[in-house]
Amino acid sequence: MKRKTSRRNFIFSLITVCALAVPAVSFILFNPGGKRRVIFTKAERDEVAYKDEIFVLSLKGKITVFSAHCTHLGCIVNFNKEKNIFECPCHGSKYAIDGKSICGPSKRDLNKLPFVKKNGKIIVETA
Repeated sequence: MKRKTSRRNFIFSLITVCALAVPAVSFILFNPGGKRRVIFTKAERDEVAYKDEIFVLSLKGKITVFSAHCTHLGCIVNFNKEKNIFECPCHGSKYAIDGKSICGPSKRDLNKLPFVKKNGKIIVETA
């Protein structure tokens, strides 16, 4: 009887360690910490510019900056020039050119990011 109990305890302990270790290791490997600065020069900017998981839209003289992460599960969205929308390749969420959610599993709009315009450059700092 002791053997079954110790096996159960071992398996339970192993599952517990994995459940705690996987998120911790993932955080350390994929979240380097600190702020990250992304700069878009005037030459790099089009109507819709993409760099380092950030979209910069320059429409009718108004600049808007969005995270390229889908608000459903975080996949990187693509900009479809023909349809003029952002599309998630993973689960099919779609966003209008202004970042508003128009269909798919995502119910939230794309996240807007703060930016500074300095000397013709768009500077975005992300956490």
